[in-house]
Amino acid sequence: VFTNTLLLTDGSDLSATCGLSTNNVDLVYSWTAPATSTYDFSLAGSGYDTVISLHNGCSGSQHSCNDDFGGLLQSQSSLAMTAGEEVLIRVSGYNTNTGAWTLGIYSWSEVVCDDGVDEDQDGDFDCDDTDCDNDVACGGSAGS
Repeated sequence: VFTNTLLLTDGSDLSATCGLSTNNVDLVYSWTAPATSTYDFSLAGSGYDTVISLHNGCSGSQHSCNDDFGGLLQSQSSLAMTAGEEVLIRVSGYNTNTGAWTLGIYSWSEVVCDDGVDEDQDGDFDCDDTDCDNDVACGGSAGS
């Protein structure tokens, strides 16, 4: 679940191209990828009709926007990122919807192979995950 830096609140300069959310209350967070991977940014479990948009950390230009992922009222968007790359995450609501929300950020692959966290949410932790077969922390040799 998301824990990072709040940048802007209510009426930020960022706008989104979906969900009629451009003039709605929003929160914008900055997040930096810890490793090169594709990440899902999910508002699943939020208590209202959400909109999420991902923006370039430097220019603010929009990478993607989603309203109603998978037939549900909560939103999700994915982005391939390199280690150290920053993304701005804009959380808002469809039209004038507001409410309590939860932001989860999940990697498509195991990012760190010795941290006790299942980053890719596949049920396999660290060295038990095939993503870590070649990792030094798991007895492999880096780069093999």
